[in-house]
Amino acid sequence: MNRSSSICVPTTSIPERIVLYMTELVTSPEIYGFIFVGMTKRDLEYLPVGIALPFREAIFHCRCNPPSDWPEQAYVLIGRQDLSHLMSLDKQKLSIPPAFYSKQPHVQYKLNKDDDDGMEHLDEELLRLRFSEDLRVQEVRRLLQSSRPARIAVVQRPEVSDHDFIEEQERLLYSICIRTMALPVGRGMFTLFTYHPLPTEVLPIPKLCLTGRAPPRNATVDLTHIDTPPNMSAWPQFHNGVAAGLRIANSSQVDSTWIIYNKPKSNELTNEYAGVLMALGLNGHLINLHTLNVHDYLSKVSTYNSNKILL
Repeated sequence: MNRSSSICVPTTSIPERIVLYMTELVTSPEIYGFIFVGMTKRDLEYLPVGIALPFREAIFHCRCNPPSDWPEQAYVLIGRQDLSHLMSLDKQKLSIPPAFYSKQPHVQYKLNKDDDDGMEHLDEELLRLRFSEDLRVQEVRRLLQSSRPARIAVVQRPEVSDHDFIEEQERLLYSICIRTMALPVGRGMFTLFTYHPLPTEVLPIPKLCLTGRAPPRNATVDLTHIDTPPNMSAWPQFHNGVAAGLRIANSSQVDSTWIIYNKPKSNELTNEYAGVLMALGLNGHLINLHTLNVHDYLSKVSTYNSNKILL
């Protein structure tokens, strides 16, 4: 076997060897004497179907679990650009002097409470590798954030009185709030099983903000001058708690002490905490709750305010 480049082909499966041959300059009698010069997927389109089919089968078999020591061209050929980018990052790290490269985990510093959007724990470096060609993750996070006041940009017309203008602002805010109250459902799906809480850490629940800010002075706009449904935010707050609880990964150490530790400081069973308990039950963590604590929760149901959500 004659090769123009020195590559090491270990004793692996035939599909893996075919992919390696396709990305190098090789004259191989094992594959009917074909010569491959850095073939790409586009090159396969110009081959007859009978010849291209075995190559496509080899690419398909190697895509799910390729070896970790392949060249970048092989990863690109099988459609695993994420691994190709990872190799590029590793090479960049190796070229950085040790004094400038730290192995400490990336720490995100929050500027204020509004930055707690329930998605700050996501592994952004991994997501950049998975979706490297666009900003879809950032856009999804922007669309699902509910902790910041909505921007109410309404211009007061000359014929509109101040009272009518305030009601116009609040009607716009109400229409935005309908969307805001539905965001926890999408956020729960987006962050499902992505969070590993610490035993001494309170589960962060993002704020469900139903107020607005009117430019240019950022005056606060709330729903005080128009009619809204009674207890409008009760179920959305419950769903917000469920979304926060569903973030907890199944492998997390959630015991009875941690569940009690996350009770509201006022010892009042809020809607959001009820949602967290619902999520813990769905994830199978609620079985860790001690019997005495279960009795304590159930005994409070009869005294819980009827206009709120029962556990």
